[in-house]
Amino acid sequence: MKNYDITLIVPPMWSTTAPWTASGFLCEALRKRGFRVQFLDYNIQLFHACQSIGFGNLWSDPSFIQNWEDCAFDYLSHIFDLDEIQGGVIGFCATQTGLRSAVTLAKRIRDHFPRRKIIFGGHAVYFPDGATVVPVDVADAICKGEGEEVVCEMLNKDFRRWREIPGLYLPTDKGWVLNQERPPVTDLDQFPWPTYSEVDLSRYTKPYLGLVGSRGCLGRCVFCSERQRFPGHRFRSVANQVDELEYLSSTYPIEHFPYYDSLVNGNYQVLREKAEEIIRRGLKVDYSGNMMVRESMADDLFPLLRKSGFSVAFIGIESGSAATLARMRKRHNPRMAADFLKKCHNAGIRTEINIIIGFPTETETHFQETLDFVRDNRQYIDNIISLNTFGLAHSDLCDKLEEYGIVIDRKFANGNEWHTREHPNDIGVRRARMETFLKLEETLGLRGEYLFSDEHYFGENPPPAPESFLEAYQKADESLAPEDRLKHAASVDRLRLALRLRHRTPVETAVKMVASIRGRGLLKSVRRIREKIRREAMTRRQSP
Repeated sequence: MKNYDITLIVPPMWSTTAPWTASGFLCEALRKRGFRVQFLDYNIQLFHACQSIGFGNLWSDPSFIQNWEDCAFDYLSHIFDLDEIQGGVIGFCATQTGLRSAVTLAKRIRDHFPRRKIIFGGHAVYFPDGATVVPVDVADAICKGEGEEVVCEMLNKDFRRWREIPGLYLPTDKGWVLNQERPPVTDLDQFPWPTYSEVDLSRYTKPYLGLVGSRGCLGRCVFCSERQRFPGHRFRSVANQVDELEYLSSTYPIEHFPYYDSLVNGNYQVLREKAEEIIRRGLKVDYSGNMMVRESMADDLFPLLRKSGFSVAFIGIESGSAATLARMRKRHNPRMAADFLKKCHNAGIRTEINIIIGFPTETETHFQETLDFVRDNRQYIDNIISLNTFGLAHSDLCDKLEEYGIVIDRKFANGNEWHTREHPNDIGVRRARMETFLKLEETLGLRGEYLFSDEHYFGENPPPAPESFLEAYQKADESLAPEDRLKHAASVDRLRLALRLRHRTPVETAVKMVASIRGRGLLKSVRRIREKIRREAMTRRQSP
């Protein structure tokens, strides 16, 4: 019997640091409208299952990101017991690294619960090419963009009337078709902020909770897709944001609140009044956020922010070349960036910067200017938090290929497969510049605990053999309580079935060998046995 109106699922793979804010907003919006919500963070469930048997590095090692996106770990979805899903509607909150895992899960759910409705949402399915990753026969709708209003309307209407709801991709015989665009909500205060009552925060790897105080961005950076997903720049009121901080900091043992806004200094008045209100209420909070280099930001605002608990600024410097910054449509030049870094540093605010390597107009001279900028401003930079070669996917540059001299080698492979006509800039050049920059970063001591980078696209790190995972997962039974062993055994069986690795009896093995010899002949059968032995030996050597 279904006890919930909707089950929201966060599929693997995603960050294990803290619960995802998007699902938090959805859960709260649905509860406010009176709907019964079941929340399943399958990402954190699978992480703990894998970590307990020595496979936690599938999340911590960025070289495995491409494996997740390429479906190499889809078999892991069979660990989940679908009978725990109790919602009449099942919603997937899909990220780029979790989209294909979500599709695999949706296929299983469709077979297991053919009458239940399945919907997808999240930034991974905002654009049409992301939506096409979802087969039309495994989902009933895809929500484009912000989902708080859309999902509530879907639950309020009969399934046959979903096409009346703006903002949905709906299945047709020609694939997914958007019924109509939905204008963004201007008053963000109408959405309740997440209380996270649906999650066990002790399961996450950091005592953090992410916050979102605004949506959209002031910038018009030619390389960014953020303002396409979140039009305009909308922000919550000061009281609304500080109420959230006060509740969460007094309810949970949280050490840090990272704001996931595109920029936290988009509205100076809100930023100042928020800092003053935090101080007035006596809140002892530590928080951080993305900041745009803005020459007009008042000098006294930096120490005020620090006094309120703002400890880390993530700053999109992107380049140390004035020419490159201008073609990026950034609103700053290298001098402004250096001054902004210095003001943050002098106020006691830690600075962690983003750098883009290989922008289409970047020459070797421009790249050297970026290296020089980092060297010259080292004393004001604490870490480089993001280092990426330039990817094209869903940026304004997709419509300006001729203007920027870009030739696409393979469309939407990962956004990195392109070159320029006028000067050498291809994936080989960008990879070499990446290696040069990483060496400088190491020399200057700028590598922090995390580095968000697309370096993994250039490496080759084969995923662990499924057989080695199955073997380790099966042995985990030995450490379980008796009441948990039956459930674990069922998940082992599901994995075996998915991998077609059911153990055979000696009689079954003999029968299979005879059938093989009859069908292929003795010589081919011997060769197949040798190859199987060789693969099993390699699997044992690769096992952790």
